Amino acid sequence: PHTVKTDNLKAGVSTPNFYEPTIQIQYAEFLEHYNCAPITARVRRGQDKGKVEAGVKYVKMNFLKRMEHTDYYQLEKDLEHWTSNICNKRLHGTTKKIPEEIFEVSEKKEMYPLPSKRYELFKIEHRKVNNYAHISYKNNFYSVPYCYIGKKLMIKANQNILKIYDDTKEIAIHQISKKQGEFTTIEQHAPPEKQKKTTEMYREKAAAFGNETLLFLEAVKKEKKETWTQVIR
Repeated sequence: PHTVKTDNLKAGVSTPNFYEPTIQIQYAEFLEHYNCAPITARVRRGQDKGKVEAGVKYVKMNFLKRMEHTDYYQLEKDLEHWTSNICNKRLHGTTKKIPEEIFEVSEKKEMYPLPSKRYELFKIEHRKVNNYAHISYKNNFYSVPYCYIGKKLMIKANQNILKIYDDTKEIAIHQISKKQGEFTTIEQHAPPEKQKKTTEMYREKAAAFGNETLLFLEAVKKEKKETWTQVIR
C-alpha cells in the first residue's frame, strides 16, 4: 500500500507526536524499502483504528474459536483455507461487499509492485568503541575509524554481516567471524602513523626527496627483500 496507519507502540513509533512522530529506525527502513509511508494514530484516540481492531476480533471469534486441535502446522493450513474460502468470500458487515471482489476490482491495481528483494531483517544493538578502535560482538572484535574511540555506536547484524553506524551514517561493515576471540581490522581505520605502509607510499616519499633517494630505495629493496622497509624507515 502507499500508506499504513500504525499505532504508537514502541516497535513502530519511538516518540509519539501529532505533527512529527519519530518512527523506529528499522520499521522506517522497512516501510521505505516497500515505498510505503507511515501515518500514526493519535494518542488515546481508539477511533483512529477501530476497524482494524474489529478485524482481529472477527478472526478470534469466527476462526480460532472453532478450532479443536493444538497442532500449529495444521492451524496454518486451516487459516489459509478459512481466509480464502470464508473470510474473503463473505458479505462484509460494514461495506456490504465481498472483500475478494473489491480487492481484485479496485484495490489491487492501486498497490505498488513488490521490489525485487524482500526487506532483510537486522538485529539492532549499541556498542562502545574501545581504546583499540574496535567494538565487540559475540566474543569477537571489529574495527571502526579511530576517531570514534570512546563513542557509543549503533550496530546492525544478521547471520553474516555486521554494519556499524554513527547515528544514521554507516561507518564500517564487516563479515561476521564464526570463530571466537578474533580481531577483524580494516587497515584504514587505524591512525595514519599506525597504518601499514605500501610499497607505493615508500616510493612516493622517496621521490619527494629526489631521484637519488628513489634509486637508493630500489637498490635496498632488491638487496634486502625481507627487511628493506626497516632500512628505508
